[in-house]
Amino acid sequence: MNKVKAGSIATKPSSRLEQGQFTPPVILPQNHKPRPVMVDTPHGKRCVGEIDGRLFRKKVKKSCHLMRALDAWAVQAEVVERAQKEGIDMVVVEDVESGVTYLVPLDLLRQKGIQRDFGHGPQIFLPRRFWNKEAFGQHQLALWEDGARR
Repeated sequence: MNKVKAGSIATKPSSRLEQGQFTPPVILPQNHKPRPVMVDTPHGKRCVGEIDGRLFRKKVKKSCHLMRALDAWAVQAEVVERAQKEGIDMVVVEDVESGVTYLVPLDLLRQKGIQRDFGHGPQIFLPRRFWNKEAFGQHQLALWEDGARR
């Protein structure tokens, strides 16, 4: 399995092209580094995640951050607006306690999300049933299995 170096072009395997699942190559700049996203909250300025390419990524602890009444993950409303302006496609929430990663297209978060403010500033809550769930290492395992089939 080859790692993609900064400045190189990452592509999907040709077998996916034959299946019609090919996505255009992603060019990683030489100085690629995730950018922290800072937001003013009632508790002061906070880093609420990072922008990594066309992803907004945040790390959470389910025991603290899951809105149990809605069974939902939340993203600051300001971040959702900023992400749309910057061309972000996907929101990724990584639960550090369970190792589960949740993914959702930004458009779906905007369409189905519920805006509330529970004292941490306006947030958009999206129930977990709308998120794609990936166990820790599942994506890496799928890539390894795909390479082993060749």
